This record gives sequence, C-alpha cells and structure tokens, in this order.
Amino acid sequence: MTEFGEETIALIDQSLKDLPAVDPTPAAKAIKNIWLWTLAAYEVTRTLHQRKEIFTQNTACQLGQLKRQLSTLRMPMAKLFDAFLVTYANIKPKDIDVDELQKFHKSNP
Repeated sequence: MTEFGEETIALIDQSLKDLPAVDPTPAAKAIKNIWLWTLAAYEVTRTLHQRKEIFTQNTACQLGQLKRQLSTLRMPMAKLFDAFLVTYANIKPKDIDVDELQKFHKSNP
C-alpha cells in the first residue's frame, strides 16, 4: 500500500513539474490510482458491512459510516477520471477499453 501511495504522489509531482502546463500521462495514471483505491476501499467496506452481524455494534456502525463516505467519493471520482481522459489526455470514449471500465463501473448505475 505504501508503494502505491508513493507512486501516486510521484505521478502527481511529475505531472505538475512544468506548470502551468500539465503532463496528462502521469496525471491520468495518478487519477486512475486514486479512483481504483477509492473503489477498492468501497468494495471491501461494503462487503464487511454486509456481514455486520459478526462485528460489534460500534464497529458495524463505523463500517456503515465509512461506506457512506466512500460511496460519496466513488461516482465523482469515476466521472473525474473519464472527464480527464477526454479533456487532457485526448482519449475519446470510443478509445477507452469498455470491458476494463465495466469492471469498475458495474456498481455505478
């Protein structure tokens, strides 16, 4: 997990080194990393919360709160990533691997 965070920070730094210009390739990778982390954290929390009966009432409540917070981040992060690809990386929706995106969008109606 530490390597993942360090990689993401390095990508952000790399993308912003020539401000005001932004290098879209490392920026897109950083946004993807943040998006994937958010989705993974949400799915783990959601799965644990589904089995809330095995946890103490306090822990189950905390899982529910965390699930709601991550849920609030989930959709905007997906939209941000898609918008970034189209706007800055000049990747059109037709160029995006639909099968790959469906894996991550399946819980976003």
